[in-house]
Amino acid sequence: MAFGQKAGTGRPRGRPPKDPQLRAQYDEQVRGYSSDSKARKIDSFDSPRGSVLDVQLAHQNAEDLDGVLQDLRARYEKGIDDRVAEAVREREAIQAQFDRLKELRVTQSEKTLAEVKKASDARIRHMADTAKGWKQRAEHAEHRLTELEEHGGGGEPSGRVKQLEDQLAALQRELASVQDEREALATQSKAPRASDDDLAIRRLYEDLTGFTVTEVERAEPGSDFRRFHLLFSGANYHELQCTLEETQQRIGSHPARSTSTAEVRNDLIYIPYLDDERDAALLASTRVPDHFLQQIKFDRAVTTNFLATLLQALRK
Repeated sequence: MAFGQKAGTGRPRGRPPKDPQLRAQYDEQVRGYSSDSKARKIDSFDSPRGSVLDVQLAHQNAEDLDGVLQDLRARYEKGIDDRVAEAVREREAIQAQFDRLKELRVTQSEKTLAEVKKASDARIRHMADTAKGWKQRAEHAEHRLTELEEHGGGGEPSGRVKQLEDQLAALQRELASVQDEREALATQSKAPRASDDDLAIRRLYEDLTGFTVTEVERAEPGSDFRRFHLLFSGANYHELQCTLEETQQRIGSHPARSTSTAEVRNDLIYIPYLDDERDAALLASTRVPDHFLQQIKFDRAVTTNFLATLLQALRK
């Protein structure tokens, strides 16, 4: 063995020998060591350890994905449940509102009319029975008078017969009057309930807006325009009494053209009714602009915006 060489299976150490034969042997040992080292590296990469790690990582990713999907499913189901609950609440609210409107159809006037009809029917039956009794008594008296006349009796019963006939005629006239009254009531009861429906609709609007229509009148005698007296009240709001009066005006007209070509706009005139003592808090409020304390004329098409602005100003 050359100087600097060590026996063993590892890589040859030291400088390569100068002798050609020994140099060839040295190079062969170096090549053999390099081949063994590469083989060991390849074996380490091909070992099943890397496959096991990949399978574990895949399982972990699958579990994470499962958890995310379950969380998304739970959120989706909760959202569906919330929307179903909201729809149920809306349906119950609409049903309650419908029931309330249904009850409003049976108004006090209808109840009064039913009671009057019931009393009228009872009165008619009583009058008919009474008239029938008087008629029988009159017929009996006439029959008795005929018998007396045939047997030569006196004329005293004739006065009684006349009295019964007068009473019978009076009862028949009263019965006819009651029947006429009953027919008039029946005609009223068969009339369409448009007025009651309008009243129910008006009450619903009052509940929605807070404005109560206390009176409706013609703006002028013989005019087609109306004047609505309103009262506004609500929690955390100032009360307000006012009127809204219907009117019209022509816009876009030209002096040289016919007024028939001008556009007609429907307007409302807002007029507040203020009292220094009653509306002291309203007058002292800094939230209420001065123009809402005066008369305002505006396009009827913007009534919703006008009322929304007015309500905002009336908030305490």
